[in-house]
Amino acid sequence: MGEAKPKTGWYRTGSAFLWAGSQLGVEWFLFPEGTLGGAVAAGVGGFIAGWVAAALLGTLAKWGLGAKPLLPIGLVLGVVAASGAVYGLSSILSWWAAKKVEIDWEKLQAFVMSWRVAPAAVLGALTALYVRARIPRKKK
Repeated sequence: MGEAKPKTGWYRTGSAFLWAGSQLGVEWFLFPEGTLGGAVAAGVGGFIAGWVAAALLGTLAKWGLGAKPLLPIGLVLGVVAASGAVYGLSSILSWWAAKKVEIDWEKLQAFVMSWRVAPAAVLGALTALYVRARIPRKKK
């Protein structure tokens, strides 16, 4: 008959829930001066960032990239995805009410350089390893 193909599609969902729980926990427990809405926005942003990071890293892993190149790519991708998702979701309400939409580059830079991004960087690297473990290598 034929060989059974391994199921590899759920790595995106698992990564998304891992990111969501981690971002929610970091915002709620490590930064208690924030609001519940900010923590929930961070959790939803983490879900989106985890899904995007796993999907992009999964594509690279399917192309045959190994764990060593995926680690730095996952680290950078984690910071980029988290800063876009978390910063973007927390700003949607203020942008919705604004007459003229402007991006506060100083605030974005301060966020990317803050400790709030450290979990996303670690999660990006862990997502790279998780995706590499879940997607089998192509047979030559």
